[in-house]
Amino acid sequence: MRTVKATITSILALGLLTGSAVGVAAQEEDGVVNIAPFLWSIGGEPDSQPGTTDDSVAGRIVDSGIIDTGAVVATTDPRLAGVGTTVYNGVMLGDPESAAPPFGDDMSAPPPELLTVASVARRIVDDGGSWSGSGYEIEYMSEDGEDLIISTFQMLTGEGEYQGLTAILVGSGEEQLGWIVPTDALQPVPDLPAE
Repeated sequence: MRTVKATITSILALGLLTGSAVGVAAQEEDGVVNIAPFLWSIGGEPDSQPGTTDDSVAGRIVDSGIIDTGAVVATTDPRLAGVGTTVYNGVMLGDPESAAPPFGDDMSAPPPELLTVASVARRIVDDGGSWSGSGYEIEYMSEDGEDLIISTFQMLTGEGEYQGLTAILVGSGEEQLGWIVPTDALQPVPDLPAE
C-alpha cells in the first residue's frame, strides 16, 4: 500500500488544447443548467505525514491517518483549481508474501493479487472559496502487472463563492473527469423497502 501519498495524474493538455466543452461547467441558459465535464489532476510535492500501520490481521495492512498538505489541484475548470489537503484511511487486502512480482521494492505498486481500498477526506482552497467532502479510492494492478491503476469517486461541497455547488470527481487510470452541479439538484439516497 502506498505509505506516503496517492498522486493522481491526468493529461490536462487534451482539454486545454481542444477548447471544447471540457472545462466549462454548470452554465445556465433559459433556466436550464448545462453541465460539461472538466479534467483534473493532483500533483506537486505535498508535505506528507505518515499515519499509523496495523498488520495484526493476516491478509490486511491498515494505514490510518495519512495526511497530504499542499498538493496542487489542477483542472480545466478554474473554480476547482487550488491547494489541497487530503487524509487517507486505507487497507491493503491480500498477502504480499505470496503475491507475484512485479512491484516496487517499497510496495508502492501492489502486485495484481492485492487490492487497496481507501476512504478519502479532501479539502481544496483557492481565493474564491473552498471545496470539501469525501469519497473512496481503490488501487490495483493492471492485468499485465505493468501499471498501478487508481480509481476514485469523490463528492465535494462548495463554500464561499462556490456555495450551492457540488463537485463530483471520478476517474480510473489516466482519465480523471469532474462535474460541478447545483447541490439542490442532487437527490437524497432512497430508503430500501421494508422486508
